[in-house]
Amino acid sequence: MDTRFYYCYLLRCADGSFYTGITTDLERRVAEHNAGRGARYTASRHPVRLVWNERQLNRSLAQHREAEIKKWSHSDKEALVSGRRRRRARPFYVRGKVQIVEEGVVRLTREVLEKNVAIGDELTGRYWQCGVVDVTRGRIAYQRGDHIVAPTESTYGIFLPPFSIVRAVLSRCHAQWTGLTSKNRLPKGAPRRPVLFAPAPSVAPSTILEMMDVFDGAKEFLDVGRVAHPSKTAREIKKALDRAFGSPERLSDIAGALRMSPTRFGREFKRAFEMPPVDYRRELQHADKMWKSLLAAARREEPSEVGLRA
Repeated sequence: MDTRFYYCYLLRCADGSFYTGITTDLERRVAEHNAGRGARYTASRHPVRLVWNERQLNRSLAQHREAEIKKWSHSDKEALVSGRRRRRARPFYVRGKVQIVEEGVVRLTREVLEKNVAIGDELTGRYWQCGVVDVTRGRIAYQRGDHIVAPTESTYGIFLPPFSIVRAVLSRCHAQWTGLTSKNRLPKGAPRRPVLFAPAPSVAPSTILEMMDVFDGAKEFLDVGRVAHPSKTAREIKKALDRAFGSPERLSDIAGALRMSPTRFGREFKRAFEMPPVDYRRELQHADKMWKSLLAAARREEPSEVGLRA
């Protein structure tokens, strides 16, 4: 067992229930559970059996995955164990030198490597992104509502405005994204929805002016927003969360400002966007920290390798 990594794991207890945990040593941890020393929950439900595990790069990612799975129903965990539920995407990394090309605008390259099939949600937060994706192996598609939208070419353009939610379906792929990101105000004429565009330029834009020229030359735009037709109520909730994601304001106060109960506030948002408002705000805060790290690296003009969840 390689103890340099953390593992998120599922145990099936003697009463048929599941226990979720993390460890650096699966064999040792299972033995501790069966000896009654692993956790209070398993102490009265052993013997237990290891039925699933997933390696993570560090403790933080393992804890994030553990918290995610603990929210699932028993049937969702059964599906994960049987392989019917596809796991979320692994982290991807920004590799190489990030560069400030205009005031507040960064040009960077991202590499995506997925050896199996995975689904990853990307939230842009306050930052917009415009780039060219070059898929050298496998396939990337996007889930829009109940449908899968796939680019027709292996090289395509993508634009994500601020506070976008995009769900990518990665199938044994290796790809590279090169383009611009910024929290500067969007120029007039830029798309206001997450879109794929074609034809893609042979070289990714290096300035906002080049980006707008690319949009002018595009002949096709394909909407890839995660939610096809959110309700008016869901849109209002999302706008309120987007405005207040960095503030200490409680969700119950945001709900009250919209004249909703916290229960309805959470139910309406989750129904539309498939995540609780608290998770959405946490992901926005995480994305904001990562992009700030990129900007800091660009200002120092040094190589950067910054982990971002896909």
